[in-house]
Amino acid sequence: MDTTQPVISNVAARGITATSATITWNTNENSDSQVEYGPTTAYGQSTTLSPALVTAHSQGLSGLAPGTLYHYRVKSRDAAGNL
Repeated sequence: MDTTQPVISNVAARGITATSATITWNTNENSDSQVEYGPTTAYGQSTTLSPALVTAHSQGLSGLAPGTLYHYRVKSRDAAGNL
């Protein structure tokens, strides 16, 4: 029984513009993809969950406020439900 959550690595923000960015990361096992983000560490917004089980993840953020610092965290859950 799999009780170990995916190990997340290589988290990066790419393709940054005034109002959008792409967040990428890797996991050591196939898992889904989602990013929580916002102007504080309370986040407040999240991307739509991508249920595809992959090891190379990419999620786009759009509608960002120009000149605003954003905090984000990536989330991945494996097929066994470990987050």
